[in-house]
Amino acid sequence: LDLQHCGIGIDGGLSLRKMLEVNQSLEILDIRKNPFLPNQVINDVMNLLEDRRDEYNTFQ
Repeated sequence: LDLQHCGIGIDGGLSLRKMLEVNQSLEILDIRKNPFLPNQVINDVMNLLEDRRDEYNTFQ
């Protein structure tokens, strides 16, 4: 899911984090270039996706 440069902020980031806790099928979420998104939320999202396998081996 490509959400680059969408103006995502803290509220959107927290919603994405909550969605990833429930949705186990999403493997790739691109949230780069969202300057209002706090680093902690980005790290949380990365941690939630870290153990999911994708065909691109993004985290290897």
